[in-house]
Amino acid sequence: MENKNNKKKSTTTFDLTVQKPKVLLLGNGLSRAYNAASWNHFLNSINRKKDEFPDPDKIDMPMPLKIILLTDNHVGTAMKENKQYFLKDFYNELDKDICVQIRKLFDIGFDYILTTNYSYELEYTAYGDRFTENRLKTIQRYITVDRAESKYMLHTFNQISYDGKDIDIWHIHGEARKTDSMIIGSDYYSRLTSRVIEETKNPERYDQKGGKNINLISVNSWVDALLFGDVYVLGFGYDYSEQDLWWLLNRKAGETKISKGKTYYYEPDSSDYIRVKKSLLNVFDVETDGLDFGFEKDFSYKDFYSVAIEDIAQRVKGAL
Repeated sequence: MENKNNKKKSTTTFDLTVQKPKVLLLGNGLSRAYNAASWNHFLNSINRKKDEFPDPDKIDMPMPLKIILLTDNHVGTAMKENKQYFLKDFYNELDKDICVQIRKLFDIGFDYILTTNYSYELEYTAYGDRFTENRLKTIQRYITVDRAESKYMLHTFNQISYDGKDIDIWHIHGEARKTDSMIIGSDYYSRLTSRVIEETKNPERYDQKGGKNINLISVNSWVDALLFGDVYVLGFGYDYSEQDLWWLLNRKAGETKISKGKTYYYEPDSSDYIRVKKSLLNVFDVETDGLDFGFEKDFSYKDFYSVAIEDIAQRVKGAL
């Protein structure tokens, strides 16, 4: 159902034979490179079994199940009790130089910026030192359909102002100020994946004015953006537990009737684990690029992201 505080915004229609949506999918890797608090730090803060499991990082278990274990199957309560981590604690050691890199991403001119983060590095950058929790409350949330679901943010985004233009930020796995939207446990991922599958069956995502031209696409959700757009993935590990996004990659690879976009994945070749994962991504028609980083032992992730952002900018401009 539509929240009374949300505003409706009309969607954009693309002729995919002429132009693909330009989409950024940003994970927490960039923030980690600039000293944001680690995920393990958060797991420690919600850990109700510290005597039995003092170091969550050493538990060999998929994250959606690990968080159920650590919270004693009280995931929702734990997220509500610890939301300040993503509203405040997350930024305590954050190097403000990250804003330089995020501004470079803003300047590329993406049609859609998607993030799996619950935190607000992107909004933080737009408001600079003026960003506070009170400022966050003033950021307008928009929806693209009349009856947007309240729990899963498929059709919901935040709009920020930067350099005289509006930028839409989609927190695809939820955000901290709305804790019931945060996708984290196995049940949450399963339910979200089910909603994603249903969204791809929705004929309303096609512009009805297009008649038989199925390449006229109206982007109503972040699912549409990932499915039809040229997607640039940065700072996101594609953990095998991210079943909603793996399903979408498979769905996109199998789409043969439309002029779909490509997916580009940027990650250093730092381990055999990463190289195997890239091989799987290649199966789903994802172009992977380590930019020659990762082979040396002590490479700089800051340097990697700087080079990656420049490479993305050149690709978007059509220079590569």
